[in-house]
Amino acid sequence: MKTSKFRFLVLFSLVFIFPNIIYAAAYSQEDIKQWKSIGVSEYKILSWKNNNLTFKEAQEWTQVGCSEAIFVSFWMKIGAKTPDDVRVYNKAGIILDNLRDFMDGNVTSLNEAKKWLALDSDTYNIKYWKEANIATPEEVENWLKAGVKEPNEISYWIYIGITTPQEVESWKEIGIIESDTVERWQSVGLNTPEEVKGWMEIDTPEVIKARWLNTGIKTSQEAKKWISIGVKDGNELTEWKDAGVENFDEIKKWIKVGMTNPNNISKWNKIGINNVKTVQSWIAVGITDPDIVNELLHIGIKTPNEYKPYKNISYIDHMKILKDTRITPTPLIEKMSKNYQIFEETLFFQSKEQFLKSLSILKSNDCHTLQDDWFSHAEQYNNKGLCYIFTGKLIQRLGRNDGLAEGVGRRVVHINFDSSWKENERRIGVIKGLGNYTYEILDRRKQIVANGKVLFTIK
Repeated sequence: MKTSKFRFLVLFSLVFIFPNIIYAAAYSQEDIKQWKSIGVSEYKILSWKNNNLTFKEAQEWTQVGCSEAIFVSFWMKIGAKTPDDVRVYNKAGIILDNLRDFMDGNVTSLNEAKKWLALDSDTYNIKYWKEANIATPEEVENWLKAGVKEPNEISYWIYIGITTPQEVESWKEIGIIESDTVERWQSVGLNTPEEVKGWMEIDTPEVIKARWLNTGIKTSQEAKKWISIGVKDGNELTEWKDAGVENFDEIKKWIKVGMTNPNNISKWNKIGINNVKTVQSWIAVGITDPDIVNELLHIGIKTPNEYKPYKNISYIDHMKILKDTRITPTPLIEKMSKNYQIFEETLFFQSKEQFLKSLSILKSNDCHTLQDDWFSHAEQYNNKGLCYIFTGKLIQRLGRNDGLAEGVGRRVVHINFDSSWKENERRIGVIKGLGNYTYEILDRRKQIVANGKVLFTIK
């Protein structure tokens, strides 16, 4: 390693140091002193002479900042042939700091140099503009106006087929300033600003492709038309078409009446209802599910007007019994439908016969409705003549046909019943209030409870 290092030092001395010493030795001390007076050392005299420059010429060049002969060749390459030319160039703004930029950019005249200086672009880029085949300041100015500030940006635009500043400007006019954004639109088949402009107001390129283009909607105008009536995308439009509704005006009518789910429309169509007004009339009476309408149709309720009397009947099976028996619903029957099942026991509508029997009993006992609470919760002084649902266990028989029963919430009531009810047996049924009943408890204190007559029960 030491030998190699020594050889390198010897070689460096021979090539660089010794020749300069030899050259320096070739000049008299008076010559060296003269050259030094203009800032040129004895080792640099030769480079000036090799450029065919006399001392006087060198003196003039150093006065315009050329401390080395190589700078003279730089100036000459860009058209400044004399120191006076350099002064003119300097006044135009071309100085040693940017001289190399003009030379590397192969600028050969003051006129051309001025044009490059007038641009809003660093002179360092002159070389790279030309490498991008943008050869003149006029061409560069057009690209700069289009918003392309660096030469390397042009390659990105050209890569995606945008080859002129005018094309770039047309994209930027619609708000797209990056070439990669243009490429995203191109990747979904939209290649011009005119095509893309409308789609930009709707969504991103990827979403546009997935939700519109792939479903057959090819223009933003068509997409906006559907959006204007509430169709959110092409996939939803496909659902409408699958539901058998393809016409713009038809879909608009459905959405206008609140029918925004194409799957529901399909259900309406399957039961033979494809008229908006007919669906709307069913919705107006509270039926929004076509499956329910289908059940109504099967029991003979064909129109919303026919359904209206049954509106407060809770179950379609109950409606069928009423239809079959030709009984018009009343507030009492509506309450019977609402309370038809107590603790999984069917109280009124187990069958047509059971319904008719229970209805007859309730009507014969002047039950015009059923109270919303249990009889065990009834007020002792405010239940007379009112009919209640009751569930309870007979806890103490007081006579053949009466006793104390424990109802919901373990509250005790007095009931009058037929003799078949056994102690500790629980039953469900209907009771009509008779007011109150007083009895004594163990410490001879009086207890006042609700009193009622059992109209009927099921075990």
